Amino acid sequence: MSIRALVSSEQFRYVVVGVWNTAFGLGVFTFLYTFLEGVGYAMILLIAQIVATLQAHFAQRHLVWESRGPYVPELLRFSVVYAASYVVNLVLLAFLVEVLGQPVLASQFAVTFVIVVVTFLVNRGWTFRHRSGQSSEGEAGGSHQHEGRIEET
Repeated sequence: MSIRALVSSEQFRYVVVGVWNTAFGLGVFTFLYTFLEGVGYAMILLIAQIVATLQAHFAQRHLVWESRGPYVPELLRFSVVYAASYVVNLVLLAFLVEVLGQPVLASQFAVTFVIVVVTFLVNRGWTFRHRSGQSSEGEAGGSHQHEGRIEET
């Protein structure tokens, strides 16, 4: 695979945007946790999750998946994925902090990396169904004509 093909691949774009999204989300959480004294980590996580979700949807829609799907249904699916990841994040974070006695920031960093893998798989298969390179119905598979012949995908 050439460097150009690698850089233009969906997987590479996901990694680059994912690093940005992760840094952004962790940065928002860290900023809020540091400067909002007296606010619990659960409320800080909720605020950070909302801000990070909006930023992540924009970046993933345009830079990773190159989606051409209907905006509102896609944003709703994306929001469902991020809401579910929020609940899982909160449960895991509370378990690590309250049960195992781990520090909040270290725990949040650890949980984040678990969530990243799961959300990639769900977003690829469900949220961004209308990616470039897919059939006009937005579903994977189908027939494509290529240089005078039809190929099944």
